[in-house]
Amino acid sequence: RNVYPNNEPDFTNRPFTPELMPRIALSYQITNNFAWRVSASRGYSTPTTAEIRPTDNIINTSLQAEYGWNYETGFSLKNEDETMYLDASVFYYILHDAIVMRQNPDETTYYVNAGGTTQPGIEVEFTDWLVRQKSDGFLRGLQFNESVTLDNFKFSNYQLGGVNYSGNQLTGVPHEVFVSSLQFRFPQALYLFVEHNYTARIPLDDANANFASAYNILQAKAG
Repeated sequence: RNVYPNNEPDFTNRPFTPELMPRIALSYQITNNFAWRVSASRGYSTPTTAEIRPTDNIINTSLQAEYGWNYETGFSLKNEDETMYLDASVFYYILHDAIVMRQNPDETTYYVNAGGTTQPGIEVEFTDWLVRQKSDGFLRGLQFNESVTLDNFKFSNYQLGGVNYSGNQLTGVPHEVFVSSLQFRFPQALYLFVEHNYTARIPLDDANANFASAYNILQAKAG
């Protein structure tokens, strides 16, 4: 175990290569209410303090930054009075040296660089006032919101201990997340907010041998 009882390790001689992170983006306003966009960019993310020194309290001096290229296109659409709004994006992210969590037998965690990942996905956000806001009547407004995330994140070029995990679903990431909500407006500024979250099952290990079950969360708030 790489433990330092007297002092912290010396990182002063560890070299870091300068990184170039270009981004090219184009947005085109097709009409007053419809816009299209496309972009390509390189990302670079250094390990966090919690990842370098996780819950097993062992400082990981070998953990490298993760980096990759992201390609994305999408559009936004709204109506004339801006009571309805739709935004949709399709993206494809290629990540190298992905930082992935591991678990020790005593249930403490640590992090390693796990080869690469391919991360295609779709994100959609939609909102609409089904009942436009008004100053009379019992129901003075009803807003619907929907957020959808669909992805197919997988390992690529990832082998560990003679086992090839390439093609497996990325650990800790569900395939689908749906968040739906309704907001009711009443007299005297009273309101009721109800939200439902559905999250698909989540792989708990790189081998995809164990999954957390899909779940639903329903919550409400009044004020």
